[in-house]
Amino acid sequence: MDREQVCALESVRAPIGLREVVSAVRREAARKHGTPPHLLVRLRAGDGRSTLAAFVAETYAQSRRRDFSSPDLFLEYALGGAWTLPRIAQDASFQAGYANDFAGVLALDATALLTEWDGEAPPELLRGLTRLGETATLLLFLPPGREAEALSRHLQEALPDLEAFAPAPYGEEELLDIAQRSLEDEALSPAALSRLRESLRAELRARAWNGRGVTARTVCALKRRILRRMEEE
Repeated sequence: MDREQVCALESVRAPIGLREVVSAVRREAARKHGTPPHLLVRLRAGDGRSTLAAFVAETYAQSRRRDFSSPDLFLEYALGGAWTLPRIAQDASFQAGYANDFAGVLALDATALLTEWDGEAPPELLRGLTRLGETATLLLFLPPGREAEALSRHLQEALPDLEAFAPAPYGEEELLDIAQRSLEDEALSPAALSRLRESLRAELRARAWNGRGVTARTVCALKRRILRRMEEE
């Protein structure tokens, strides 16, 4: 990889937190040969799944690490209900335009698999994932938890080139940083930004004390509520 490519790669903004996944993707992007592995990340909905999918796709696009068949570098789907793997494959192929199959990053929320998993993934599921992974880099999402951990291990054993990650929950400062990053287009003074951050910190601590799970999405919703309150004062 030449210097220009390295600079382009470093310009892709990484998600806050998720360090292990980010490091693995950047290491893979720096390689010159082979196909990037598929990824399985145990991350709650609302904790940056779309942000991570965008990072993976943009990193591989900047490094020319894989081919892309569409202006959409990544597509997102949730398995379950009408969205079976055959339908997802059909829809992804439609998004591919003139190409027969979608090439890019395919992000799949696989949470629904936990409700029907009995210790062994159905062969048709594994065949479907393998087929999708022939032209796309799969980014599978499962929530944290013991059942998801067991399913993750099984999928790793059954699918070739699948790397699994279980990121640590966001810390307080990381959640505050996520909220602050989303305000970059706002014209807030340093004093207002500091006040907002401290108000958010108080809200986070109250929710943690009450035993509630706080996601990045929750923090951004709290941020908007606090901003409205500040504007009304």
